[in-house]
Amino acid sequence: MYNKTKDNIITAAQELMKTAGIENITLDDVANEMHISKQTSYEFFSCKAQFVEALIEKHIEQKKKSLQRVRLNATNSIEQVFLGWNIVSDFFKSMNSEAVNQLKKYYTQSFNLVNEFKNVFLYNYFKLNIDTGITQEVYRHNIKTELLSRYLIEILQVPIMSNISHKNRYGSAETEDQLMTYHLYGIATEKGIGLIRKYKNEFLAYTSPFQ
Repeated sequence: MYNKTKDNIITAAQELMKTAGIENITLDDVANEMHISKQTSYEFFSCKAQFVEALIEKHIEQKKKSLQRVRLNATNSIEQVFLGWNIVSDFFKSMNSEAVNQLKKYYTQSFNLVNEFKNVFLYNYFKLNIDTGITQEVYRHNIKTELLSRYLIEILQVPIMSNISHKNRYGSAETEDQLMTYHLYGIATEKGIGLIRKYKNEFLAYTSPFQ
């Protein structure tokens, strides 16, 4: 019962995070949303730092599981990108510049968890995708995989950190589609380009089932 209530609090906080942003959520907000007393919520989290850390941990763990399912189910590296791109983009949307600054300033442990997810898990995830794609002959063999894997992490943060979607009157989905296409066409072989065209038709207005 104890763990279930704690999980429910974090789940409610995740829903609030979608609209309010992680930097604006309080335990009081979650208690009101769940119709429980504030005292009950504080029985599970003695301070906001502990609450934010638990929220970040669950958020990251869910993204890891989703991306691992994508990797296991994709038939090739290009399909893996189509299936997984929105999952990673959604993570960076929740970690916008304001949220990251708040974590860095007030919640160091949570900030470190985000950086570890980006710089270790995502780096290795992207690198494996590229290495596998080279083996499958859908990516060019002369790619600097380490450099491109780091660069990909930066690319995925561009729409959030620069607010490019609003400045250029493009929707978020269109911006993400353009960035993904730019990335794939930049490294694909002729075989890979054929798959890109195939999946662009198949994945039109498509939402990954692994999110």
